Amino acid sequence: MKIVSGNLNDGIRVKHNSFDDYLTYVTDTPIHKGNDRSSQEHNGEKRWDFGVGWDGAIELSRTGWAKGLKDFNKYRQLVDVPEHTDRGMHMRSFNDLSGDEVDVGLYLSGEPECMTDYHLQLTPSYGKVAKVIVNLTASHSVNSKTMAYRGTAACILIDALESAGVRCEVTLIPMSNSKFMSEVTVKHPDEHMEPDRMAFMLAHPATFRRFGFKELETHGGRVGRQTKNGYGRVTELPKDEREQDGTIYFDGQCSGYRTEEQMIRSANNLLAKYVDADLQAAA
Repeated sequence: MKIVSGNLNDGIRVKHNSFDDYLTYVTDTPIHKGNDRSSQEHNGEKRWDFGVGWDGAIELSRTGWAKGLKDFNKYRQLVDVPEHTDRGMHMRSFNDLSGDEVDVGLYLSGEPECMTDYHLQLTPSYGKVAKVIVNLTASHSVNSKTMAYRGTAACILIDALESAGVRCEVTLIPMSNSKFMSEVTVKHPDEHMEPDRMAFMLAHPATFRRFGFKELETHGGRVGRQTKNGYGRVTELPKDEREQDGTIYFDGQCSGYRTEEQMIRSANNLLAKYVDADLQAAA
């Protein structure tokens, strides 16, 4: 865990380098004395976390979420995946005053830059690494199914991009309010996607309502205590970070996708938007 600076009104901003590091922190670090224990309550409530409870959340975080993976595989077939295009270093020709070969046609026409030279160049395709950030924080009115729809859309988008040759860095925000923000890098660009675990990390409400709450509860002072608004309102990543070139940001949920159709439409729109923007940048 690394505490970093941020513009969260003198609060705490924490970064974890992997989901396993994050799990170690939330399981091994005790709740701060005097704080509430919402992460350990609400057992059996389907609306809260599909009824898995704290122990069930720990188990799913390690083995993966079978139901979430099944839904992912079903909905994944409905997303339009762009054609795969390789991106790599290739020899490209350039006209110059000197070079390896003479372009006879240009030479006879009197063109000074009549020599052909060759250089290695990175050929454009869908381009740079996509940075996908999913803010899991949700208001109390958002139910488990709605949270799962949005997370599944994120999983589908990541898989579709990687199928098209785009490497993804995936970061989740399991908890955020005006005094605290936690970020976990759950996939680095050179790592392969683990669909069953990714389904849990991004689509299961327990990642936020169990682990996110628990991490908040480990901190003292005003950070880890509940107010009349519970653990606070959904807070987004600073605008300059979520709007960086190559970033796809799923904001926190105050409402969310209500139907499967909305979820699929959102995944398709985000995928098309990213690919189109990247192709324009590469042109």
